[in-house]
Amino acid sequence: MKLANGSWNGLLGLIQRKEAELTSEALTMSPSRTELVDFIAPIKFDKQYLITKRSDVFELNWNSFLLPFSSGIWLAVISIMLVLGITLWVTYKITYKWVGKSEAANPYAFHDVLFYIFGSFCQQGHDKTPDSMSGRVVYLVSYLTAVVLLAGYSAALISYLTLRKPVIPFTTFEGLLKDNSYKFGVTPFSSAYSYFEVTKDPLLKKLYRKFLRYPIELPPTTKDGLHRVCKDYKFTYLSSLDDVDETRKKLSCHLVPVNRAYIPGSRAMAVAKNSPYLGIFSH
Repeated sequence: MKLANGSWNGLLGLIQRKEAELTSEALTMSPSRTELVDFIAPIKFDKQYLITKRSDVFELNWNSFLLPFSSGIWLAVISIMLVLGITLWVTYKITYKWVGKSEAANPYAFHDVLFYIFGSFCQQGHDKTPDSMSGRVVYLVSYLTAVVLLAGYSAALISYLTLRKPVIPFTTFEGLLKDNSYKFGVTPFSSAYSYFEVTKDPLLKKLYRKFLRYPIELPPTTKDGLHRVCKDYKFTYLSSLDDVDETRKKLSCHLVPVNRAYIPGSRAMAVAKNSPYLGIFSH
């Protein structure tokens, strides 16, 4: 990264001091770095995300029991119940009128039929069984449909409750700016820092002026920044997922990215400015 006195450390420092001609590691491309080196064609497109400590509070809504099925499926279930109810009621009426009156002692009102069908979908029994074969077939279809739906619903509900989403107080850079309780940091004079420093995006400029104006207050390295996220609950740090994975085993907490808050980037190998070997390495 670029130091306050204008010199560079790390791989770029070696190139600046003419101790090396080429980096064997892909570096993030940035305007400040292109003043010192030339980059070969990008070999990886990378993103740097806001990284936060995973919250112990998980999102659980009052309507969680409805979420395993979409609204379209719930509408289809209600429609099936109505169709089966109407079919059972019509079957009873036809059997009573044209076949015989053996079921007259146990008459079916329409609201009773709907209640019985609803009970079958709740895996409940019933106190009236039709004498006709057609009525029993309707009951059988109702119970079989209910078993299939119950199996799918139970699996989806268990999956939903198991894979709970931690509550994140913000999901975008704008949300971070409006939150006012979190602090934000990047590695000073890094490619990410340069991105915020030269950006023309009004929102990112506000973030720079509010959080990044004084580099001395920022974590000096990515490792320090990620450790600070674990120690300070109200601190978020901008980092690539690769850096998080490399440091994960040394951290005392579990970190999660804010998927909608990121800056784009490209990584490429760098060669010394105006190097005669640029054309060779480019091919």
